[in-house]
Amino acid sequence: PCPPGAHLLFFPGGPTPHRGRRGGPPPPPPATAGAASTQAQDPVSYRIELPERVVPGREYTARVVFSFREGWHGYSGDKANTAMGFIPTAAEFLFPEGVKTGKMSVPGGMVYKGGGVGFSQAFTCPPKAAGVLPVTVKIRWQVCDEVMCLPPAEAIEQRKIPVASGR
Repeated sequence: PCPPGAHLLFFPGGPTPHRGRRGGPPPPPPATAGAASTQAQDPVSYRIELPERVVPGREYTARVVFSFREGWHGYSGDKANTAMGFIPTAAEFLFPEGVKTGKMSVPGGMVYKGGGVGFSQAFTCPPKAAGVLPVTVKIRWQVCDEVMCLPPAEAIEQRKIPVASGR
C-alpha cells in the first residue's frame, strides 16, 4: 500500500512504475448515458449509468461503476483509510432543485478491486419537470498497486436526461 501523502512511490530495485497522465483524467466524453470515461490502458475506468429518459414523479437510479485493472485497487472512505491519507474512491450526483434523492449506496469493504464497484443514487424526477433533467456527476479516485500509488484524479461530468411527457 502507499504511504500517506504519496502520489507516486518508487522502491529501489523494484519494477519501473507506470506513470499517470499529467493534469488528471482525459476530457469527458460527449454527454451520453453510460459512456466509458477513461481509456482501456488506464488502471481504473468508470462508466456512468443513467436512465435513457425519465417520467415526472417516478423514481430512478443513477450509478457510477468503477473497474480496476488486475493488480490495481482503490480505497473506500473508511476512517482507517482516510486516517492513513488514502484518497477514497467516490461518486456524487448533483441534481437541480426539486429532485428528491435517497441515501447514496456505496460498496462495502476497505479496498476496491476488479470490476463492478458501483455507487448508486436513487432519485425522483420532479412532478413538473419538462425538457431535460441536468445531472452533474463528480467522481474521485486514487489507484495503487503493491509498489506505488498514482496521483489522485477526479472528473466532473455534465449529463442531460430527456424528460418524457405524461406518466
